[in-house]
Amino acid sequence: MVTPRHAICRICVFLAVAVAGAAVALAAPTGTHALRVPAADADAVYGLGIRPQHDLDYGSFRWLVVDEASLARIEAAGVPYTEVEGALTVQVQAFVFDPVFDGEPAIPGDLRANGDRPGLQLLQLSGPVRDEWVAQLTGAGIRLLQYYPHNAYLVWSDPATMNSLEALPFVRWQGPFHPAYKINSSLEGRGGNIRNVDVMFYDDGGLGDVLEDFEKLGAVVLLHYPSQPDNRT
Repeated sequence: MVTPRHAICRICVFLAVAVAGAAVALAAPTGTHALRVPAADADAVYGLGIRPQHDLDYGSFRWLVVDEASLARIEAAGVPYTEVEGALTVQVQAFVFDPVFDGEPAIPGDLRANGDRPGLQLLQLSGPVRDEWVAQLTGAGIRLLQYYPHNAYLVWSDPATMNSLEALPFVRWQGPFHPAYKINSSLEGRGGNIRNVDVMFYDDGGLGDVLEDFEKLGAVVLLHYPSQPDNRT
């Protein structure tokens, strides 16, 4: 099967390697809250003397990020809102962390990305994605490959381009997609021969090299094909 360049691909392999590492889950912070406030009521928040950390207009509602004290004042004033639980955290496999307040989770050195070459990266936005944000990211050479809660995306890019994104007001955080994030919880602690493992990877034009690397690790590649039905991603 011909696999297009620059695509997320999937292969099924018979894998004869040990899988190491354990996911570390961190508690979500309690001091910052993401609220969906009806558009007609959002100005009332400013009438309370509150200045949200973020205020994004989505037409029918505004996305406000406020601290604990501001939330208490909004509640006391009876301003309607819906809090989006965990909206500031990134959730990948069993890892749950707020990259701004917690930093990255503790990961063994052998399961961390070195960050010195193009590869998979994580990008968290300040709120639900908007078309104009996608256009700007596309213009910067960034393609959103897969969504992760909350408002985070898997992308393929080089470290320099990712660092430049921090100047964009709608980018909350960017960081590497560590190898530890790639291990499905069902494989943790397993070793020896593992049959019929699905592996998803990004084809940056070196598909043959990737398949060869799997075989060098002792895997038997059973088949490979584009992950998405449109054969483009």
